[in-house]
Amino acid sequence: MRNNSETIQVAAAVIVNDGKVLLGKRQGGLLDGKWEFPGGKIKPFETSHEAAIREIKEELGISICPLKTVYSLEHSYPDKTVNIHFCISVLNDSEKAIGTLKAHSEAAWFSPSSLPETTMCEADRQALSHIDFEKIFELIEKKKIKGYL
Repeated sequence: MRNNSETIQVAAAVIVNDGKVLLGKRQGGLLDGKWEFPGGKIKPFETSHEAAIREIKEELGISICPLKTVYSLEHSYPDKTVNIHFCISVLNDSEKAIGTLKAHSEAAWFSPSSLPETTMCEADRQALSHIDFEKIFELIEKKKIKGYL
């Protein structure tokens, strides 16, 4: 069992596109088979946005543009404690398809009403009530994102 005195800082990219949200299904470990907002550990001297860009490129083979961190939470799992920073992100204009998966067995786009909440990682599920997808999609569509986010 891990000593929970060290909290791991994590960036989670809430990637939105055409009214849908991208989730990855975890592969291996305690959370195997659980859906999550993809991302990973924040390295020393790295911002959550920089970590999200790096991790998504490594894990999914795509480039994103993080817009704003909309929620952060600390969550304790049996083997670790994490402080997750949820960053609303969009695909870079040139991105059309997900590349080779490295940390996930599967990746899929979901409408907010069809998110697989019962099979999501607990921390990601908790964050859902703090993310207003309807407003985010509306503002992206109207290109007023910077005023809101």
